[in-house]
Amino acid sequence: MISRSGNFIFDFGLLLGLFCLKSIDTLGVNYLTITIIMMQTAFQNSVSLSAGRLLLGCLALGLVLVTQPSAPVFAAVRLQGALTNIPKPKVGFVVTNPSPFGRSAVPVTIGRAQLVRLLGPWQPTLRPVLSVAGKDIPSQTDDLDGNGNWDELAFELDLGAKAKAVVTVQWVDKSSLPVYPQRTQAYLGVSKERNNIFSPVTSETRPDDWKPQAQPQRYQMEGPGWENDVIAFRSYFDARNGKDIFSKTKPDLIIDKIGIPGTPLGNYHKQESWGMDILKVGESLGAGAIGLAIGDSLYHIGQAKKQTYQLVAQGPVRSIIRLVNIGWAVPVPAKGESISSKEDIVIWAGKYWYENQVTLSGFSKPQTLITGVTYVHHPAPMAFHNGPESVQPWVATHAKQSENNDILGLAAIFPKAAFVGFGDATAESKRIKTTYYAKLTANPGQTLKYRFVAGWELSKDMFGDPDRWKKYVQDEADEMANPFLVSALAQ
Repeated sequence: MISRSGNFIFDFGLLLGLFCLKSIDTLGVNYLTITIIMMQTAFQNSVSLSAGRLLLGCLALGLVLVTQPSAPVFAAVRLQGALTNIPKPKVGFVVTNPSPFGRSAVPVTIGRAQLVRLLGPWQPTLRPVLSVAGKDIPSQTDDLDGNGNWDELAFELDLGAKAKAVVTVQWVDKSSLPVYPQRTQAYLGVSKERNNIFSPVTSETRPDDWKPQAQPQRYQMEGPGWENDVIAFRSYFDARNGKDIFSKTKPDLIIDKIGIPGTPLGNYHKQESWGMDILKVGESLGAGAIGLAIGDSLYHIGQAKKQTYQLVAQGPVRSIIRLVNIGWAVPVPAKGESISSKEDIVIWAGKYWYENQVTLSGFSKPQTLITGVTYVHHPAPMAFHNGPESVQPWVATHAKQSENNDILGLAAIFPKAAFVGFGDATAESKRIKTTYYAKLTANPGQTLKYRFVAGWELSKDMFGDPDRWKKYVQDEADEMANPFLVSALAQ
């Protein structure tokens, strides 16, 4: 009888309190009422505290009647409805390795809409914190379109052959997220006064009068860089649009510190304790830059009418930059048309590759995108590929082709659906030189994804062996073709 009375009086007091609130903020939250509701919920889960519930109910009733004598009725009803319908998301999901091989640190992404389908809705201020078998899994949530709301959850996971793992989700306020080690970074340093004092920026539009290698420098490292703990890359932010490699001899994040004239790390062309710039780009596509095949000719992007940079995401798991080139300096496909590109460049922690998500626009009929690997130091390095009939086509080289005159392995892995064939730029082009490349069919507005891989023998001994390098590239291609699968927990 005490329990039932306590329930009745508490609920009656709570209802009166809700009807007597003087004001309700835009979120429909009154902290006194929330406190009472939370205490009520706690008491309802413990039958041994019925007397306490009776006392608390009476106390709540008296407190509200004394301190809140009048209030709008409908607002209180709306508040009660909102608070009693707070969603309770599910606690996790399943990740499966479909491959017959065990894999380590495989990237996994889950879009926000997919996560809602897996877990149900959640309060906007909450963020997911992941664990597997009680072990925390570093993760991040990224706003990809810049609208202020995160769009994608990203993390890496180890799984054995054909194995599954239950990823547990704990929801915490975004102000209470755990801090994970920073293993990736994206950076563009700009010296607007051109005085060798560089400041990081999150967006930049190249000045129309900026020329390649102009002095004094406007851009640290000549353009934006992206890196993880084992390798770094950069893109020339000018008409060359080439991509370059900084290989490392120890785990570190360095691109914000190198390439500043007059400083200890100013010259990255000689080996330092962290590593060095190990690639000669020249007139090639370098480390996976993009171009076009038009008729019998190959073209770089050239001096586009407009070139922009944007930092999209940066965190412990991955970093993303966006490079946009509007109006390439190439023959137009048709009257009134042009070629423009958007590159979303993604680098994940611990990987010797980056992924480029390329979208071309401005034309009506399909174009032929090209990308590949340079061999600028060696006319005929050891080159191999797995053929157009493979699930994930790739081309690779392995030779003494680094700027340090030691072994450097290079590779590019291409999307099967868009793959047309391989080519050798030196034999075919007066513009793009010394590049083994792939032709990819690009429809307007379609996004093509490829990966560029680099392995320096001073970064890892295995990269000095051609057979091990070839296997490494094939393993990465298999991973790209067979990503981990995400599914809901069984009911």
